[in-house]
Amino acid sequence: MVRMTEQRKLIYEILSKEAWHPTVDDIFLEAKKSLPRISQATVYRNIEALIQDKLATKIIGVNGPARFEKTKEPHAHFECRMCGAVKDVFIDTECINSIMDDKVLKQCATETVVVKLLGLCQSCQKDKR
Repeated sequence: MVRMTEQRKLIYEILSKEAWHPTVDDIFLEAKKSLPRISQATVYRNIEALIQDKLATKIIGVNGPARFEKTKEPHAHFECRMCGAVKDVFIDTECINSIMDDKVLKQCATETVVVKLLGLCQSCQKDKR
């Protein structure tokens, strides 16, 4: 387990905000409010340490930079292909179990299942009309 320094605790608290999937820049700007001398390199290092310790998850975006979140129960993500917004989608654990039961996956050393849904969020649907 990683040592929880003041900076790491703050970054973890930022990631713990409900329904927020911040970028490194978002985390950096938020962290500077409490720790004005924090550097972007410190943010990167601490996010990586939290990911290594399975306390944070990196979400690779289709349109735009990677986003991060506090590790939660298994869930999927909806990503808007226009604005890049990311939202949590909670799916039945039976669905995840059935994916993991796949014959091919059983032959591999699968560590996790990542489910991403792509489309247009409500705002972008309205803007498109």
